[in-house]
Amino acid sequence: MKEKNRCGLTIIIGIITSLVTVASIVVATLWILDRKKKREDRELEEYLETSIN
Repeated sequence: MKEKNRCGLTIIIGIITSLVTVASIVVATLWILDRKKKREDRELEEYLETSIN
């Protein structure tokens, strides 16, 4: 009986670990894309300011 409980606990821990890993990947990807968009917006703004003058 203890072996079944241990196996079930291991599966639950594995699932939770997998979900945390996927969530971390999603957050990191969104953060990187946001930084890239902000940099592109800043470069566009600088270009527009210099082309107007």
